[in-house]
Formats: sequence, structure tokens, C-alpha cells
Amino acid sequence: MSSRTKSKPALERRFTSPTVVPLSPINVVGTEEIPLQEPAPPAIVNAEITRLHKELVAAIKSNKKHSSKVARLESEAKTFRASITKLTSEKQEIQSKKDEKSNGLLQENTSLKSKFTAAQKELVRLRRKNEELANGAGGIKGGKSETQTTDVESLRNELKQVQNANKNFKMEVKKLSTDFEQAKQQSDEYKRQMMRTEKECNALKESNKKLTMEKNRIEREHKESRQQVDQLTSRNQQLVQKSLNLGAEKSRLKSDLNSQQDEYVQLRQTNRKLASEKNSLKRQSGTFNFKIDPNLLAKDPVTKGDSSSSRSMSEMGDTTIAVELENAKNEINELRKQISIIQNEGKSLTETNQQLTKDKDQLEITIKECREKIEGLVAYNKQLIDELENLSTTHQQSEINSNSREAELLSNIQELTTLDAQVQKEISKLRQDFELMKDNNILLTNKNEYLERTITESREQIEQLASRNQQLREESNNVTTQYGERVSYSNGREKQLNLRISDLEQLNKQLQDQINLTNQTRDSIQQNYSQFEREIHDCRNQIDRLSSQNQNLVEECNSLTNKYTTSLGSDSSRNATNSIVQMSGDLSIKVSELQQQNEELDRKLADVKRERDEAKGTYLVRTAKMQAQIKELKKEASQYRFALASRTDLSAV
Repeated sequence: MSSRTKSKPALERRFTSPTVVPLSPINVVGTEEIPLQEPAPPAIVNAEITRLHKELVAAIKSNKKHSSKVARLESEAKTFRASITKLTSEKQEIQSKKDEKSNGLLQENTSLKSKFTAAQKELVRLRRKNEELANGAGGIKGGKSETQTTDVESLRNELKQVQNANKNFKMEVKKLSTDFEQAKQQSDEYKRQMMRTEKECNALKESNKKLTMEKNRIEREHKESRQQVDQLTSRNQQLVQKSLNLGAEKSRLKSDLNSQQDEYVQLRQTNRKLASEKNSLKRQSGTFNFKIDPNLLAKDPVTKGDSSSSRSMSEMGDTTIAVELENAKNEINELRKQISIIQNEGKSLTETNQQLTKDKDQLEITIKECREKIEGLVAYNKQLIDELENLSTTHQQSEINSNSREAELLSNIQELTTLDAQVQKEISKLRQDFELMKDNNILLTNKNEYLERTITESREQIEQLASRNQQLREESNNVTTQYGERVSYSNGREKQLNLRISDLEQLNKQLQDQINLTNQTRDSIQQNYSQFEREIHDCRNQIDRLSSQNQNLVEECNSLTNKYTTSLGSDSSRNATNSIVQMSGDLSIKVSELQQQNEELDRKLADVKRERDEAKGTYLVRTAKMQAQIKELKKEASQYRFALASRTDLSAV
């Protein structure tokens, strides 16, 4: 801006309104020095270069920042992939542990099945033995033994013990069922949590894929912006080189201008001398007011007058016209140089549209002033023609020479017109270049704005990605913490379940001991029953023996009664009769006692049968309960195995 405002007064000083002095064409443009239009000063060029350099440094810093952000995103993605790999390895370890535990549970289940099959076979064998005992004890009708009573009491005590053990076992099984339900609920909750964790992991994987795609897109944009920065750098280097070329051209033009100014000063001095000589000659010859006859211009030049004064005037007029033409050519060359300088300066400018508009206005003013100058030259040439017409009436030879010079001047004027047309063409071309440069400047401005918007959007996207990555990192840390807590809880729960399994195994061992004890009790009961059967058999034999004895006694009593009736009158017979009666009374007492014993034995036998039936029913009930408990234990073992397998699957996930 400062260069343009400084150069404008110089142009104004150069193209001021001409002061027309007769017969002194050098003074048409005034007496002031005419400096050429200078290009942009080095300060403005350096300021523009500094501004472009700052923009380049800012773009490089932005690219470095962008590169650091991309590197940080890559490191975070690498860390995330490492964490995923670690989780995968932990999942594989948990899967191997799960397989080991599954194999152990399968072996344990196989052993439990074999034990359960053996227990079922033993129960079937006991049931058959019990039925055999029940069938064998159906025909017992009598007998009494102290050992039988003690055996029945011991059986009752053992039965109570078995019932109490069965009740305790049932309570323990109920407690285990409650614990198993709680463990199942916790396992289900853990399974749901692990499913949620798996969903979150899948979401994290999807987010990681999106982040990878976004990172690739940012890298592509970063590459494009880097290419644009390289283009701007090359453009800046071109501008710097152009500025250096302009500086060199400016120095050369300044040296040419100084030489031309020296020549101009010399020409002015010569002009002044010629003007003084012209005025002196004019005073000597007088004033002539006449017009040139056009017919004379068409004739051949005839030399009239041989005076030295006319020859000197003619030579002086020729010299003046030649000097004027030389000055006009110099002015035209100067205009060409000025237009060349303006064109070179316009090609290298990267200023704003306002400065270009001011340059355009200045160029229009310059063109207008050039036209005014040409019009002044034309007017001055007309004045010269008038003066030559006035001089031709006095000096014919001078007139003929003036006519020839006039024709030459007309040709020079035509040449000036041609040069003016060329100048107009060059100005139109310059305007086209100016419009093209203006369009290029608009395109460059739009491109810079697009680059700024792209860089701003990239920064915002990078900040969003950084915040999202931080959020994902926090969520990943939370998920890892929850996973550790759940794994620790799972390990604790696994220890509890292992303890419960050991308790169940111990309880199973106790049940096996109880079954063995029951088998022993059954064997003892079977032995007692066999002993009781033998005693009943002895009682039957004794009853049969007593019955036969009673029968013998009855027969003897009848024989004695017959004898008594035959020998009723003798003393010996009366004594025998009394003794027989007494014996019969004793026998009757014994018979009644035996009958009472028989009835008591029948009652005891009925009691033993009832107790046997009760023991049998209790044994069957206990056996059914044991079967139900074994079935529940089997079901619980299968449920626990399923829960353990589910927990292992979830922990593996």
C-alpha cells in the first residue's frame, strides 16, 4: 500500500498538464524530472515473505501437532490391541481350566453314578431280604425269650438312631439345596454380567474399528494437507525468487533512470540554448503571419534564397524537429518500459483485491495522462505547422524544407498513433492478465479458506477422537476392574463350592458308613430273626411235647378214674383217688399255666410281628427317603456341574 501511494505522486508529477512553449518541444512535458514508476519496495516484499514464512511455520507446527496426535492414537490403538490379546490369552487359560474342571466333574459324576448304582443294587438286595424275613416270620405263634426282648429294644433304638440320622441328613440336604439355589442365582447374575461385559467388549471392538477407519481418514487428510503445505512452500520459494528478481530489475532500472536523467538534463540545456538562438533569430527576421499554400507542398522542393540566415534557420528547424522526434521516441520507450515494469510487477504481486483495484485505477489514470500527453504533442505539432507556415512566406527554401519535415513529422505522428494503438493493445493485454491474476487470487483465497476449514475440522475431529479414546480407555479400565473383581468373586465362590463339594463328599461318606451300619444292623436283625425262629421252633416242640404229656396224663387220669370206679370202696382206692384228684388238680393248674404262657407267647408273637411290620415299613420308608435323597444329590450334582460349566464359560469370556 505504501509503495502504491508513493508511486502515484510521481506519476502525477510526470503527467501534469503540459506547458506549451513555441518552438521548444522539450518543454512540453514540463521542466521537472520524470522518475520511472518503481516496483514494490523491499520492505513490503520482505513483509510479504515474512508473512508467508509465518504461515508456513504455523502450517508445519500444525502438521507436527497433527502427526503427534496420530502417533498417540496409534500408540493407544496398539495398547488396546495388546489388552485384547491379553484378554484372549486369559480367556484361553480360563477355557483350559474349565476343560480340566469339566473332566474332573465328569469323572466325579461317573464315580457317583457307579456308587449310586451299587447303592440301588444294595437297596434291591435289602428289599428282597426284608421280604424274605417278612415271609419267614409269618408263621410264628409262640415262645418267650429274654434275648428276643432285648433284640427288639436294640432294634427300636437303632431305628430311632436311623430316623434321627435320616432327619439330620434331610435337613443337611435342604440346607445344601438352599445354598445351591443361592449359588445358582449368583451364577446366573454373574452370567448376565459376563454377557453384558461381552457386549461391551464387542462394542469396544466396533469402536476400535471405527477409530481405525477414522485414523486412516485423518492420515489421508494429513497427507493431503502436507502436499498442500509443500505446494505453498514451493509457491513461497517462487515468490522469494521473484522478489529477488524484482530487486535486481529495480536496481538495473534505477541505474538506467539515472543515466536517462543525466541525458535529459543535457537535452534540456541544449534545448535552452536552441530556444535562445531561435528567439534571437526571430527578433532578427521579424514576425511572419502567413499560411503555407497547400499547392506548394505538392511541388518539388525549390531552393529559394541563398542567404546564410535562411539556411541557419532551416538547419535549426531541422535540428529542433529531430530533437522533438527523439524526445517523443524516448517518451514512447519510457512508456514501454513503464508498462513493462507495471506488467512484471503485476505478475509477481500477491496483494489483496483492494490493492489490485488501486493499481487498476492508477493504470487507468496513467493511460489517461498518456492520452493527454499525446493530445498535447498533436497540438504542439499543429503549432509547429502554423509556425512553419508563417516562416515559409519569408523563406521559401525554409518553407520547402519545412514541408518535407512536416511530412516526416506527419509520418512520425502516424507512427506515434500506431505506437498508441500498440500501447492500447498492451494495456488491454495487461488488463486481461490483471483479470486472470484477480481470478487466480480469488481461487487461491478460496483454497486457503478451504485449507483452513479442513485443518480446523481435522483439529476438532482429532480432539473428539482424543476425548472418545480417553472415554474408551476409562471404560476399558472400568471393565478390566470389574472383570478382576468378578474373577476374584468367582474364585472365592469356586473355593466355597469346592468346600461344599468336600462337605458333600464327607456327607456321602457318612451316608455310606450309615448304609454299612444299616447293613450290619440288617445282618444282626436277620441273625436275631433266625435265632428267634429257632427258639419259636423249640417252643413249638416243647408245646407239642407238653401236649403229648397232657394227653398221656389225661389218658392216665381216665384209666385211673376207671380204676377208681371199679375199686371205689377200698381205702387204698380212696387214697389213690385222692392222690389222682390232687394230681389232676396240679395238672389242671399246669395246663392253665401252659395255656397262659401260650397266650402270652401269642401276644408277644403278635407284638414281634407288629414291630417287625413297623420296622419293615420304617426300613422301606427310610430306603425310599434315601433313594430320594440320592436322587436329589444326583440332581444337585448335575446342577452344580452345569453351574460350574456356565461360570467357567462366562469367566473364559
